[in-house]
Amino acid sequence: MSIKDVEDSLRFLKSCRRGHNRFKYKTELDVKFKNREEPAISQNLSLGGIFILTSDVNIKTGDPVELDLKNIPGVSKTRVNGEIRWFVPEGEKLGCGIKFKNLNEELMNAIVNLSNNEELREM
Repeated sequence: MSIKDVEDSLRFLKSCRRGHNRFKYKTELDVKFKNREEPAISQNLSLGGIFILTSDVNIKTGDPVELDLKNIPGVSKTRVNGEIRWFVPEGEKLGCGIKFKNLNEELMNAIVNLSNNEELREM
């Protein structure tokens, strides 16, 4: 990760406006970056995407990812494709903003339910 990559990510963050409200939601997930898969932890979630912490620092803005979300109440299939939109260092980890590419209806409804019900987020 170069200084230019971080600067580009910060510039993107300042310029964008979120289309969906995000809410805190910490859960484990698996992320597939190119040909490697690793565990990560979500920090927040919305219909548009997810913010995760990962130890993988060999990523770039625009890289495709495949997410296997865990512990989403009421959802059987939690695999979703995404794209890295921005990233920032978070201590020894890397924080990544990921835009969802293909939410199925079941997962979309589950995220709406989570956003509207704090009790579900604490399960």
